[in-house]
Amino acid sequence: GCGSRVVFPADEFYITAGLPIPPFDRYEDFPQLENGVGLVAMFLKEFRDCLGESGSKLKEAFERGRKALPEAKPLREVSLVTGAAAWGCVNQAARELERIFPVKVNAYKIENRFFGENVTVTGLLTGRDICEQLKGKELGDELVIPHVLLKEGEDLFLDGCTVPDLEERLGVKVRVAVSSAAGFIEGILGLGDPARDNGMA
Repeated sequence: GCGSRVVFPADEFYITAGLPIPPFDRYEDFPQLENGVGLVAMFLKEFRDCLGESGSKLKEAFERGRKALPEAKPLREVSLVTGAAAWGCVNQAARELERIFPVKVNAYKIENRFFGENVTVTGLLTGRDICEQLKGKELGDELVIPHVLLKEGEDLFLDGCTVPDLEERLGVKVRVAVSSAAGFIEGILGLGDPARDNGMA
């Protein structure tokens, strides 16, 4: 043999089959990452590394932010949106954060009706689909969306809906988080200035 795996099934293969995603070290040097091979394993490893390396700093920053609020609630409640393909991974990470921080996370799987329900990637979700599917749902203090949903440098979804449109229709503040493990954690905890990080400010 050549000492390397020749075939790396895409994450979607495991998700569709209802099989567990292989561990991080199974992907060697992630040669097919841009094709969606190993994204889930990479995200979960970065997520746990970030919590391990910055856990105490994140807790301090979170507590400072909570104390600065005029009415400090015992629990920060947020909602997330994700496509069908990433939902399992995102939901798993959200539950892990709930065990560490006083947060409640509602992770909503959004079906892509705009492009068709076979399109399961998060980056192609539209404002209209998010709005229609979250109407009447428990959204909490903020709705956190990944910045890949928006046109670069703008607050515009692929269907022409804007972030202020979404806020008005759903009656909740929308936080745009950087699409990374660290951005995911900061978005849920309400830390950082995501608009500045995304070049939107």
